[in-house]
Amino acid sequence: MSIEQINTLSALNGLMASCGGSYYGFALAGAEMADARLKPLLIAIGEQHAAFLRELRELAARFGDGEDPATVDLGSRRWDRLHDAAAHNDVHAVLAECEDAEAATLGSYRQALGIERLLADARTVVARQLESVRQTQNQIHQLREQTGP
Repeated sequence: MSIEQINTLSALNGLMASCGGSYYGFALAGAEMADARLKPLLIAIGEQHAAFLRELRELAARFGDGEDPATVDLGSRRWDRLHDAAAHNDVHAVLAECEDAEAATLGSYRQALGIERLLADARTVVARQLESVRQTQNQIHQLREQTGP
């Protein structure tokens, strides 16, 4: 296996863990949220991360024996706070936790793109997914600003 494949699989495995955690956290919050405006958004963000995870899995399989992490990055405190805010229907707190969660996900994507000798196909997919996460974070930020403290 080449160094490019090793680097790429390492990056993809990290992103798969991050996306798996995001899918779990947003899906759980969406299930708990009573606010009719926010519930579908949380579910959609969770589904977006699930789609990213599927795409990353397929990419990892193409490049070698990428591990499908048995555990995901649940970032337990982050997801616990989001779940609690959703259970209490605290729209502003939910949006703040979502914004923080997407910021952490962006960090994972930036780290993956910073890896030298990342295979071009992977770099393209990671960059596209990063831009989608950035857009989602911006959308959440704007909603949070509209709700006030």
